[in-house]
Amino acid sequence: MPSIPVNTPFGYTGVFFLIIGLVLIIAGLGIVKIEKLIVVPGRKTWVSGLVVVVFGIGFLVADTKSINKSDVLPSPTPLSQTTVTPFNTSIPTSTDITNLLPTTTLTSVPPTEVPIMPTITLTLTPIPNLIRNPGFEEDYQIGWNSGGSIEVERSTDSYDSQYALCFAQKGTEAKKWVIVDQIVKIEANTQYQITVQIKSTNVVNFHIRFDWYNNDTFISGEQVGPTFNGETIGWQAWGQSRFAPSDATHVKVRFFQGLDSDGEAVMDSTVCIDDVTLIPIP
Repeated sequence: MPSIPVNTPFGYTGVFFLIIGLVLIIAGLGIVKIEKLIVVPGRKTWVSGLVVVVFGIGFLVADTKSINKSDVLPSPTPLSQTTVTPFNTSIPTSTDITNLLPTTTLTSVPPTEVPIMPTITLTLTPIPNLIRNPGFEEDYQIGWNSGGSIEVERSTDSYDSQYALCFAQKGTEAKKWVIVDQIVKIEANTQYQITVQIKSTNVVNFHIRFDWYNNDTFISGEQVGPTFNGETIGWQAWGQSRFAPSDATHVKVRFFQGLDSDGEAVMDSTVCIDDVTLIPIP
């Protein structure tokens, strides 16, 4: 027996009409007396209820048919037939496999030539020393001039070579002074640096001078560096620089030793020089 559908609009409407119709039939026949509803018992009432019941049944029948139609499943689409081609089960011989392999041809490639970087040679040209016989390896009178009463002699007590030049107060008679110098050709308006190794024992009034000349004409002179007085030192480097005047063509580099502040010579005083250099500063 099919169940009464109550989940669709047709079903709800049919049930509603059935209930109303049944109430009218019962009330019209006088089976049940409903006080709160104004229903007149009689033939007219129960007939009306019967008509309403018929309408309800009609709605239920229509709803049942719509449900049956929606429940019908569509016919399944037949699957297409696929033809499966079986694998070729024949195994080729070893010769056949070899023939199937691609042929590889090895071609020798010449090595890539690596470019050789050019050799860069840096040649450092030393700045020439303008002093002649700077280490007194030749006789000191070669390149140098001397004057005065203090003894001048080459000594083997040198800085780093065979000889050095020394001025010495010896004996019982005090000597006055001594000058050793050299004239050097230079360029005007140029900075020049002098360096020298100095060693002294109880030295008095020793200093270095630059006298500037225009050819044979004296221009000016100046002391270069401090005056050494009463000092006893081992070999040490000393140096300073000066700027040549605009009209200078030569400079006289002079080493001078003289008297003390009282005008007296000091006995047993010695000063030695070695490795004299004079160079232009670029």
